Amino acid sequence: MERFTVNQNGFGTWLEYRFSAAEEDSVIQGMLAHNRIPGLLPAEFSEADWGKLVRYDISTRISLAALMQKEMSFLQTAAIIKSITDTVSGMQDYLIGTESLVYEPERIYLDASGTEAELVCLPVLDWNCKKTQFRQFLRDILYGIRYPEPSDRNRALKLICFLNGTDGFSAADFSAFLERREEAGRIHSAGRAFLLREHGNEKIPIRKNPFCIGREGGAADCLIDGNQAVSRVHAVIEADRDRYFITDLNSTNHSFVDGIMIPAGMPMEIRPGSKIRLADENFEFTVL
Repeated sequence: MERFTVNQNGFGTWLEYRFSAAEEDSVIQGMLAHNRIPGLLPAEFSEADWGKLVRYDISTRISLAALMQKEMSFLQTAAIIKSITDTVSGMQDYLIGTESLVYEPERIYLDASGTEAELVCLPVLDWNCKKTQFRQFLRDILYGIRYPEPSDRNRALKLICFLNGTDGFSAADFSAFLERREEAGRIHSAGRAFLLREHGNEKIPIRKNPFCIGREGGAADCLIDGNQAVSRVHAVIEADRDRYFITDLNSTNHSFVDGIMIPAGMPMEIRPGSKIRLADENFEFTVL
């Protein structure tokens, strides 16, 4: 039975959860009652004959589920994902296990900017023992958002590839990965670089950052038409100031730089003269 309820009164809107004394995790309740923990909704506690109640003030907030009903840019999506990931990563500082967090879009709330997320932490034993795990939750969010531009979707795919391809996943590692991507996207020099395609001796300018390569016309900036060995969204090239990196987007037939296969989701630097192979398509990277 769903034990979350939303209660509105003249003082605001509250998300409430009822639980019994036998379910109580007293350590987490103490932490929530005596600390203002960044990234968590502040909690208030009360008791009655039927048991215990924890409530969270959501008066000025909007749920992630409601926000996902409309299109969201990749920048907003990445900011939300980063906010959530930082919160999960920081729980160890408060001796709170991440299994006490509620990974449900309906129970994650955003501030007025739509980028800073606050999570519900329940002081209840074994709350998340059979619930969605954090990595799967992130994948579900990234897949579930409607992006306004193909380039937004391509950038989201790269995050999904990282989540799919990383063994020993941790929130801290994913947070660091997001920080590197944020820094790489601030300044770029795309437009001076080219791919020289062996087939047809075609010169392809890299005019966007990121620059996606594949055979799906709606998603690829560089369209490899008619070659079924190339995945629909095969790889992406990104510029970080005067450095360039290529990332395989979990393609079927892989990507190679100078004969070395690139692990999916892991950027590899390319330099003028680098030989790139996507499935059986060969390119040379050059910068003027």
